[in-house]
Amino acid sequence: MKIILNVGEPNMSGVFVKMAQALAPTHEPFFVSISGRVDSVLSRENVPPATTMNLEKYVTHNLGEIGKTPQFVKLQEKYSARQLREIYWQDFALRRANENDLASAYNKHLQKKTLAYIAAWLEILAKHKPGLVLSWDGTSLYDTTAFEACRTTRTPMLFCNGMGPVISLNPIKVWVYWDSTNMLDSWVEKKFFDEKPTLEERERAEKYIDEIAGKKQVRGGRPRRILTFKNVRKYLRFVLEYVTKEEHGSYHNPVRLAKARLQQMLRPRLVEKFYAKEPIEELLKKKFVFFALQTPDDAQLNSRAPQFEEQNKLSLKLADSLPAGTLLYVKEHPMGIGLYPPSWFEKIAACPQIRLIPPTVSSHDLMDKALCTVTINSTVGWESIFHCKRPVVLANPFYAGFGLSFDYTGRGTSELAGLIRKAIAAKPIPRETLVRFINAVLKSQRPFAFYKPENGSFAFDYSERTAKGVALALKDAFERKFRKKFELPSWEKEMQADSAKQEF
Repeated sequence: MKIILNVGEPNMSGVFVKMAQALAPTHEPFFVSISGRVDSVLSRENVPPATTMNLEKYVTHNLGEIGKTPQFVKLQEKYSARQLREIYWQDFALRRANENDLASAYNKHLQKKTLAYIAAWLEILAKHKPGLVLSWDGTSLYDTTAFEACRTTRTPMLFCNGMGPVISLNPIKVWVYWDSTNMLDSWVEKKFFDEKPTLEERERAEKYIDEIAGKKQVRGGRPRRILTFKNVRKYLRFVLEYVTKEEHGSYHNPVRLAKARLQQMLRPRLVEKFYAKEPIEELLKKKFVFFALQTPDDAQLNSRAPQFEEQNKLSLKLADSLPAGTLLYVKEHPMGIGLYPPSWFEKIAACPQIRLIPPTVSSHDLMDKALCTVTINSTVGWESIFHCKRPVVLANPFYAGFGLSFDYTGRGTSELAGLIRKAIAAKPIPRETLVRFINAVLKSQRPFAFYKPENGSFAFDYSERTAKGVALALKDAFERKFRKKFELPSWEKEMQADSAKQEF
């Protein structure tokens, strides 16, 4: 079967190459990239030029000609400006300059580029007739247009996430899961939640719950950005790679990177004055609801829940929805420090019902003492479940829809206030329900991932064993999602046995 591997990041390209090698000769790979840096990796891995294509360069070089084709004209007639916005939203959210008019020059540019990308993908699919298209948790224009073309032609497509919320602590392992909806729906198999766990599955779930709840793992976080010679040298090397290899690569822009890094250095100093002045011990004694911010550049937010992108306004709306005498504690995501506009926190801190909690405070301490936790779709809601508390979720995270959360349907402030009151009054999640859900989560994934623990963090794992393990997870996902057989080379039985030995 022909498989198109959709590669946007240089690090991921190396992993996808290893996986393609593991699938050969049973499956024939074709690599589509958007980056000259990715092309260099493919070249270094001896991927034949005839099996690769740089889509960004192709569209940039041929945009004028593509715009004259009958295919492009038909697409113009098919998609409204608002429908196109839904496809290019991630690119718009990350690069816009307060341009909300769909008829603006910036939007017009993205509309034309989006149509050109869809037309190019339709051309690729027609030429290669792949049985499957693969992408890494894709929300950029490069991936969403592939998704749209595959949906139109009914070509099977899977998105992968190799570092989701299911992380074991001892030893550190991350699991891989594949999804056919671009992570827009829950990837947890409901049939696993409905069935009674076996004794072995129950013990595994209990062990996982005790480990996560007991250690109160802090996710993310980074030291405050500072200007060092090492960082400057790293940035200059990045600029050199961009100039010499990207040509038309808009996805790895050093100017945007420099701006983001400077903001991460300067903004935290401007925000500190807005933090609550009371000791955290005193704050934890009060009646409060906890709202965890998500990073403003997180695809889970600005691509999958763009209606909540202005989290400063959402914070004020939540404060208005609380019962009398209850405070709202708002805390930055540990990976988002320096990414939020300081003006957000000035408005948040000005509200008498809100306290801005320093990012050094553990979210687990807040979840443990809070009347309830509110989240958009982040892993904070997932962690709240381990405290046996049902979170209020505003979007559609993987843990919604199983009765472990109060799910907002978008009906306004009155519904939101009602859900918060229900969450405050709710009884703890029964242990049996929690065990069943954790078992469903673990059974919906595979214990192989693109990462490995390294110096207390994660690094990409390019080993042959991991590549085969991820391919094994791919087989399971393909057969479950599309009800078709997915053949693997002769190493399958050996890896199946190895997989059976893996623990979370």
